[in-house]
Amino acid sequence: MAGEKIILLGVNHKSTPVEVREKMALTAGYEEPLQRLREINGCKEYYILSTCNRVELLMGREEIGRFGWKAGQWTLKVQTSKAFRMDMGLSSKLMGPAWGDCTPVQTKCVEAPSGERAWKGGREISEDVIAKVTAHVVSLPVPQKRGNEAEGEQIFASIGCSACHTPSLPTPNDGDVGAYTDLLLHDMGDGLADGMVEASAIGSEWRTAPLMGLGRLLEKNMPLLHDGRARNVTEAILWHDGEGAGAALGFTNLNNAKRKTLLRFLETL
Repeated sequence: MAGEKIILLGVNHKSTPVEVREKMALTAGYEEPLQRLREINGCKEYYILSTCNRVELLMGREEIGRFGWKAGQWTLKVQTSKAFRMDMGLSSKLMGPAWGDCTPVQTKCVEAPSGERAWKGGREISEDVIAKVTAHVVSLPVPQKRGNEAEGEQIFASIGCSACHTPSLPTPNDGDVGAYTDLLLHDMGDGLADGMVEASAIGSEWRTAPLMGLGRLLEKNMPLLHDGRARNVTEAILWHDGEGAGAALGFTNLNNAKRKTLLRFLETL
């Protein structure tokens, strides 16, 4: 799915010499170069603010999302900022204001005291903290497989699981990572729908969850799926509907021995 990215270019009398501002002054015919800029950079729209002492150009374009349950965040920095806001209720430069997901009609929530401070850039979490947390997440090692179950992996592919849970993805250094996801949105049916719309994703659409590290979750008996409704892998598979219905049906058609073999494979991830 795509997320909206805002690009701001601006000059004013405090930061820019007058000779530079004169070159950026809007004159007749500026629409054509702006249209070319829009076409080249994939901008959906642009907005211009021009006064006697400043010029601002704001452009909005779509970015492909990869992070979050519905792939709504296009960079890890944005995902980190949203996690601080939505999971912990802490605002940042990218994700504000302090009242988080309170609605405007919830006046007491909106007016409640917050930790926003000038030395934090006017928010509760500074850009420096966001950068450090993001860097930490980037540095985390990829979960390694915990064994080999070749027959189980063949069954995984044969019933259609690997169509979305792609075994490996390329990395920038010409390597690959065994993520078991395509990082794309899929309609999983009304049973898994949460009624929430995020950017272009509707309630029943979910990004394919990476399966790397699944074995450790199973070892700790952690709940599965976006809302933790599945108590084990079997329940998680059977909740698949919509685009995942074929794989769920394939699982139910397996005999008991092959099901156990498939489950053993998933425990190695």
